[in-house]
Amino acid sequence: LGAAALVPGGGRGLGSGVAGALGVFAAMGDLQARKPQLAGRARDSRSIDPTGAMPDVKLEYYDEEGRKLTRKEAFRQLCYKFHGYGAGHKKKDARKKQFAMEQKRQASRDANSGTMRGLLQSQEATGKAHLVVSGGASSAAATAALVQDMRKDMKKGGGGGGGGGG
Repeated sequence: LGAAALVPGGGRGLGSGVAGALGVFAAMGDLQARKPQLAGRARDSRSIDPTGAMPDVKLEYYDEEGRKLTRKEAFRQLCYKFHGYGAGHKKKDARKKQFAMEQKRQASRDANSGTMRGLLQSQEATGKAHLVVSGGASSAAATAALVQDMRKDMKKGGGGGGGGGG
């Protein structure tokens, strides 16, 4: 058999290189642009195009107390659940201590709101948008009188902010 027998229609010869073989396949119609074949689970039908843009998804993880976890902490919790073990005793104590410190910081912010309430009351009493914190003798006397008025108002109103007393 000659090379002409391999070519349909007895056309050109096969030649001696890859170009000749490609020419034969092109003439036979075997060289068509094909979509890449997927294998395994990649062949499953999908509702979205995997090559397209991903939708905006933001995952947030929370612990048992409702606090937001970082990605690392969330992964660690997932591993604990999967493997059936938890954090060590020291790590649990450290986390409790951190939670207590956060509670203290939150409480101190709430305590400062009493100061803000006092400033707002003084603004209402004076009818001005500002409060002079330091100044000459006349402003010091006015501030002292204002503070005494506020204390009287707080005693009448049931104590107001956070002071002690017993």
